[in-house]
Amino acid sequence: MASPFNALALMLALASATAAHASDQAAIYSDQQLKDRIVFRLETDVAVKKYDVDVDVAGGVARLNGDVATVAQKTEAGRLAQIPGISQVKNDIKIDKDADARLALRAKQGLTKSGEKLTDARISAKVRWLFDQEELLKTGDIQLETSDRVVTVAGVVSSPSAKQRAVQLAKAAEGVVQVVDQLMIR
Repeated sequence: MASPFNALALMLALASATAAHASDQAAIYSDQQLKDRIVFRLETDVAVKKYDVDVDVAGGVARLNGDVATVAQKTEAGRLAQIPGISQVKNDIKIDKDADARLALRAKQGLTKSGEKLTDARISAKVRWLFDQEELLKTGDIQLETSDRVVTVAGVVSSPSAKQRAVQLAKAAEGVVQVVDQLMIR
């Protein structure tokens, strides 16, 4: 029979190893890389992408701020922030039952979810950023153009799945009304 001291020593050793692993992961990725990865996950998740969730990462600790409409959305955002390299998530997102109505009004006024003017240049920058974060698209050569909120993607990608993902990401970007797919597979 194991003594309580042995069990305690084992628990401490496991906790120390877990903390060391999280610390090692944080050392592999910069805070900015971790933040970008979390933002990408939030921006591409069906449940939370329409909300303005701010992410800060410092020393492997992620802090989430903003408003969502439900507890489930807050929980999902917290789950999405739990990635390798993040040792702790401080989920300070607030539940606001009026969040959806506010977002609908902003969209009707031609504003982004954060209240800024929605322009073709902003849409292009967001789509480009999404493409840059996606591993499947790192080897492709994709050009994009946005006119009247219609995004045209052209160029070459490495596989059918990369082509599908590029179109999916472009369609998911805030403000996009249509995507014209001119991508070719090499």
